[in-house]
Amino acid sequence: MTLTRSFKLAMAVGVGLLAACFTANLAKASDAYTGKFTLPFEARWGGLVLPAGEYSFTLNDLTVAGTIAVQRDGKNLGVVLVRSISDFDTSGKSELVAVSNGGVYRISAMHLQAGARMGFLIPKAEQPSPARGPELSLLHVPISGSGR
Repeated sequence: MTLTRSFKLAMAVGVGLLAACFTANLAKASDAYTGKFTLPFEARWGGLVLPAGEYSFTLNDLTVAGTIAVQRDGKNLGVVLVRSISDFDTSGKSELVAVSNGGVYRISAMHLQAGARMGFLIPKAEQPSPARGPELSLLHVPISGSGR
């Protein structure tokens, strides 16, 4: 009799913990930052190649472990990993920062109105070098968004 009672108690506690974890994940998902941007050029962002056009994104977590899901026309294109994050005074602007290195654009950072700056991995072969000098340029792409 005692074994059955202990098993029932363990099951009730287990189900309660599972429900608490699920509820916490739902609450966290509602805190996601969503936004839209229009690229006037083709750009690489993480492992994605994005042709010029309109996009939307969802940032699931404002941490180094965060991921950004990128969509176009309602279709998921892929996920970009946040490489670094820091406090940043954006003066009320949210924007993507694109680096042009030899005519190839790469999204290198995202500034959010919430005061955060996220950096993204740029492959070594595409990183700016002093030898390239004038070929290197920065472009700022405005983001409209909500959240955090």
